[in-house]
Amino acid sequence: MSLSSRQTSQLRSLAQRLDPILHLGKAGVTDAFLASVEQALSDHELIKIKFTAFKETKKALAEDIAARTHSELVWIVSDAIRSGETTHSIGTMTTGDSTETSSRPLLEWLLAKYPETPKKRAKQWIMAGRVSVNGVIIRQPNQSLPDPKDALELLDRRATALDCGTEGWQIHPRVAILYLDAALAVVNKGPGLLSVPAEPDDLSALSILADFLAGKLRAYDRGVDGRGYSLPPAYRRLEPLPVHRLDQYTSGVFCMAMNPAARQHLIDQLKVHSMKREYVAYVEGRPSKPQGTWRNWLKLSDDQLRQFVISEVEAKAAKDETMEAITHYEVLTEFPLAGSRAVVSKLRLRLETGRKHQIRAQAAYAGLPLVGDRTYHPKYHGDAPKAARIDFPRQALHAEVLSLDHPDKPDARMTWTAALPKDLRQLEASLRAGRA
Repeated sequence: MSLSSRQTSQLRSLAQRLDPILHLGKAGVTDAFLASVEQALSDHELIKIKFTAFKETKKALAEDIAARTHSELVWIVSDAIRSGETTHSIGTMTTGDSTETSSRPLLEWLLAKYPETPKKRAKQWIMAGRVSVNGVIIRQPNQSLPDPKDALELLDRRATALDCGTEGWQIHPRVAILYLDAALAVVNKGPGLLSVPAEPDDLSALSILADFLAGKLRAYDRGVDGRGYSLPPAYRRLEPLPVHRLDQYTSGVFCMAMNPAARQHLIDQLKVHSMKREYVAYVEGRPSKPQGTWRNWLKLSDDQLRQFVISEVEAKAAKDETMEAITHYEVLTEFPLAGSRAVVSKLRLRLETGRKHQIRAQAAYAGLPLVGDRTYHPKYHGDAPKAARIDFPRQALHAEVLSLDHPDKPDARMTWTAALPKDLRQLEASLRAGRA
């Protein structure tokens, strides 16, 4: 016996409630499967189906189910199910009106609204934060709720951000993702790691993120809500592109683009100085004013490893070989050094321009070299006595704040803050205690 088009349509309205037995149907029309169909139709609590001649129609019913995939049969038609539906018949079977308002997992409601979508993909949409109900994003596929009707929305993939939590998602001991969507990635980099590779095989924050996005790298921790050690597949088509960088031994927050258009948008923000970048630095000495601005001309050495501050006259003569550097500073606190009149000052620095080694070179030129700076602080040069220096393994510089306009949402100003890493917190504690 085959089902008529009307019977098939009515069958489909019941498909969602037959979900528990559909996996059996994939294996074919077996006696066990037929028994499961009969049991579901006769005993299901929600719809209380009554039938009189099921033996004549159950084979056709089972064959119709078995011929379809799980998601196709269940979700192509399940949006026909509504609370309080009037009586339907399938062959000689009838379903009575239901006055019960049932709650179901979000995943089921999503599949009912988008019936052509495979169940696995719908689950990935939810976990990626692309599904909202009444304007609230829900990331738990199994969260139970009443029929959301039109309040359930699938958000545009390009505008959807992965929930990385307040501290970020630690995908590597020295890389945490603070923000990720189809246009932009913001990461917190640990000291000692390159931002972007100098050579193709260099390990860097960019290469680590690229491997993670490609599914080649498991995350260091399970992420928000214990989602797991890898990204949903929808993100794996993304490829990070460099925008700006931090020095290898500078820690903190910086961004990468996820497509060429976004990259150009972000680079344009750097050019017009609308991207805000704030740093925290520990310098030896006390600025002459509690706040001010450093304006200098910088010229890079022939080996590209060091900046030199030159006069404006020299800069004009050198033309394209020099660049102006502008940094605004503010003194946050001072730490007297035990046994001397010297102090270490904690500064907040805001870049107006973004030259290589800008803060380090300008601070040293101002007589305020960074603690631990092996390039610009004379106390850390090879022939300097070690007893005169503060024992710290890198320049005490951290990119704390990044603020920019989202490439895909020009009116959306976004800001991220990266807390001080452990080594700088320990340095500050030693300075406060007078042990540095």
